[in-house]
Amino acid sequence: MRDPKRNPIPGDIVLRWGSTRTVTAIEKNSNGTTTRVFYDGNSCSIGAWRAWTKTDATVKHAAGQAE
Repeated sequence: MRDPKRNPIPGDIVLRWGSTRTVTAIEKNSNGTTTRVFYDGNSCSIGAWRAWTKTDATVKHAAGQAE
């Protein structure tokens, strides 16, 4: 099962300390590895995304998965 904290896709919603991020797009390199995450009009590297979600983040909605 995919973990939106590690491998986000458009439609994922993650909450941390009252701040919600909704993934709107991702950018991949030529090898198919995710390099950037776009959310709510902003973007960050996949490393920054994973660091942000590492502690105290809650997945509110995982796109493409049954609830």
